[in-house]
Amino acid sequence: MFEWLENHLMEPLGKIAQNRYLQAIRDAFVIFALPVIITGALFLIVANPPTSLDWGIINAWANAIEPIQHQILFPFHLTFGIMALTVSFGVGYSLAIRYDGMDSVMAGILSMLAFFMTAFPVVDVTEVPFGEILNYLGGQGLFVAIILGILTTEGFRFLVDKGVTFEMPAGVPPYVMRTFRALVPFLIILPLVWIVAWIVWAQLGVTIPQLVLDLFSPLVSASNSYLAALGMILLMLVLWSMGIHGMNVVASVAYPFWMTQLAENAQAVRSEERRVGKECRSRWS
Repeated sequence: MFEWLENHLMEPLGKIAQNRYLQAIRDAFVIFALPVIITGALFLIVANPPTSLDWGIINAWANAIEPIQHQILFPFHLTFGIMALTVSFGVGYSLAIRYDGMDSVMAGILSMLAFFMTAFPVVDVTEVPFGEILNYLGGQGLFVAIILGILTTEGFRFLVDKGVTFEMPAGVPPYVMRTFRALVPFLIILPLVWIVAWIVWAQLGVTIPQLVLDLFSPLVSASNSYLAALGMILLMLVLWSMGIHGMNVVASVAYPFWMTQLAENAQAVRSEERRVGKECRSRWS
């Protein structure tokens, strides 16, 4: 059996592990989002002590922080709650560094701005409560953050490769050259994203993250089961047995689902509700 797996699966799975898009998604979560998630989670733990243990010290802790619980949760909302915004930058940056000559910082900023633009309804932005947008800047916006991170970076690369940019004469300081080299791609890509977001809002009455989350919800539900977790673990073990880094292959595809479920669990803890995600990665780790 293992000989068959090695002969038929090793090469395609090895190529998946080396796919630049999947590597960029993995790096965006591990390098950029994970510090933000861990920091926010610490405040969530402090604000929600495990009172079900019924220990005196924990009950005293819960009573002491109750008047300031919302203030303690403030860093949680603005770290964990903007996970997708962080990932959008991370995908753009991580993908750009895999291309020679691309400005990875500018690619990350472009991806982040494009995603941020889609998270808001296309109305008078001063009338939109920011708290209503936080869900789509967090776990519920991850799929759009990843998609836009890839599309905007590829668009940026295409325009630069085709010379659709301002080229400055020799002797101009490098930071000025970076600004003007990125200017035309920004002027083209961001308006295109705005037009698409406006059309979606005008026709469907939802933002792009809302629409994409609805489309992906069956996959999120399917991945949120013990059977799915078992399947991922078994696949990792099989890949390791063939000399392939199983975690890299599986995590590259599964990270958006894991983080969406993690965000749902965090929201449930904050609201003192029953957790809904199976946390496949944390159980495996």
